[in-house]
Amino acid sequence: MALIAKTAFPYAKQVIDRFHVQKLINDIVQDIRVKYRWEAQAIEDADKVKAKKNNTEFKRVKFPNDETIPQLFIRSRYALMQSQSKWGDNAKERMGVLFNHFPEVEDAYKIAEGYRELMNKARDGKLMRLVYDEYLWNKRNNKNDIVR
Repeated sequence: MALIAKTAFPYAKQVIDRFHVQKLINDIVQDIRVKYRWEAQAIEDADKVKAKKNNTEFKRVKFPNDETIPQLFIRSRYALMQSQSKWGDNAKERMGVLFNHFPEVEDAYKIAEGYRELMNKARDGKLMRLVYDEYLWNKRNNKNDIVR
């Protein structure tokens, strides 16, 4: 992509903006959450059909916080887009249950949180100075014109 942009627009500066990168990362976390939600819903629906077929009572699986698996995924949507420091007590409990039972969701969240922290440090100026110094070095040595 960078090569195509450089060829098509030789005088343009390429910019990677934080907002759109963070949005893409959040979208990936949400895709993982939704995938598990639909899998859980399909399993629950199959169990309902099986219980009806066998003339037995269907019992939902509930976690200690009294939520079913689909409810857990539905209610964790916004917490997955926030920093842990902004979670309330209910969200902390919910996310603890979610991460305990679905480690892939936790891994995706940690990657997104790590990026968020990195960009917050960049706002402090230390990282931005390093990026700017690298940009100037590349400029002096006729390297690419990518601004990060």
